[in-house]
Amino acid sequence: PNDILSPEKAMGLQKSATAQAASNEEADHPSDSEEEEEGSEDDPPQGRRSSMSQQSQTGRSPKNYVREISVEMADGYGEGFESDGDTESESESEIWKQDHARSLAFMMVTEDWKRLASVEKEFQGDREIVLLAVRQSWEALRFSSVELHDDLELLSEAVDQSWEALQYASPAVRSNQDILLSAVRQNGEALRLATPKGASMRPVVLAAVRMSWASVQYASEELRGDRQVLLSAVSQSWEAFRFASHKGSLDREVVMAAVTRNGRALQYAGEAIRDDRGVVEEAIEHCWKALRYASDRLKEDAAIVTRAVDKCWRALEYAGPQRRGDPDTVGQALRQDWNAVCFVSPAGKNNRDIVLAAVEQTEQSWRALQWASDELRDDRSVLLAAIQRNGVALCYASAGKRSDKEIVTAALKQSGGEALNYASLAIRSDKDLVKMVVQGNGTALKYATAELRADLEIVLTAVTQDWRGLRAASA
Repeated sequence: PNDILSPEKAMGLQKSATAQAASNEEADHPSDSEEEEEGSEDDPPQGRRSSMSQQSQTGRSPKNYVREISVEMADGYGEGFESDGDTESESESEIWKQDHARSLAFMMVTEDWKRLASVEKEFQGDREIVLLAVRQSWEALRFSSVELHDDLELLSEAVDQSWEALQYASPAVRSNQDILLSAVRQNGEALRLATPKGASMRPVVLAAVRMSWASVQYASEELRGDRQVLLSAVSQSWEAFRFASHKGSLDREVVMAAVTRNGRALQYAGEAIRDDRGVVEEAIEHCWKALRYASDRLKEDAAIVTRAVDKCWRALEYAGPQRRGDPDTVGQALRQDWNAVCFVSPAGKNNRDIVLAAVEQTEQSWRALQWASDELRDDRSVLLAAIQRNGVALCYASAGKRSDKEIVTAALKQSGGEALNYASLAIRSDKDLVKMVVQGNGTALKYATAELRADLEIVLTAVTQDWRGLRAASA
């Protein structure tokens, strides 16, 4: 009994204790033969057996199980040591208890890595036990002590399983090139978990970008200006160019690669590049909206603006003021859609030829009159051109022209009397004119003045044409 138990005997005692703890009935009602054998030298003392039996009847966590069983077995075995104050024997007993608890922790983790969460804190920092758990699943790292998060071998084992294990690594490990490469080769997004030092490693960044263009945003500023890194990213998506550093935004080769995929990438280019005719032309070739991001100088370039407008009339909005007032450029846009007149410069909106070209496009283009200057909305020929398409165009006429009997009459005839709503008060008070209108449209009585809506002759004329005209009559 003065000898320390061998590991084999310790495991034998542990198995015996486990079996006894699981057999409540046998422990509570021992047989005669068992009682006779209690005095045998190799059996655990009865005090320990009854203690284990009592504990098995109460609920215990796995963590308590490790400690309690270890203490019970160690205490029972400790009865065999000399208790005459021998310090060496007491020390040996404590060592045995510790080794036995560690053996149980090993068994628990071997059975299920999740049980690492239940072992004593000291064993969550035991490298061998944690490594055993991590080899089953990298997620076991979340139950390990922080001190082990600096262990390269342990983290390498975990990261090889999943790049997400990098989140538990210490800064030193997240700066290790080999471990970072293992992570980013699984998913480029792993680069976001790297330290600034790790994000400055060119091989790591290149490997990450090849896996995912979006990972370029996590690279250092220096590498976000690296031509090879950026070309690798924009070859997958032009949007990667928005993460380029100032240096990268001025790299013509990179910009050309980006705008070739989508002209809108021009918005992320440096100012000098946005004034490069060749780059802007290439961008517009792939997206007319790129004109919006060209330099002011090129927005006034007739050839560049014409190329953009030829692709879509809406590009006129992004042209320079002079181009938006140029009859040829504007005319090119108007031929596609009269609504382009809304993007014409103030000078262009005061150009009679431009406004007439817009108004005369289609049956609905009379609405273009609303964008004309005040001067042209008072122009008789422009007004009549719009009114010929719809008399309601009178609503855009100047106040003076709304009193012009010739213009108003033309509008009333074209609109079936609906234009009376936009005529001046003087016109709506003209009895002869109103009578002429209600003869063709009785409901137009509602646009007349209150005095005429109370005039019996006018009301009878309206009701004769359409009984609903009575609704507009004054009491």
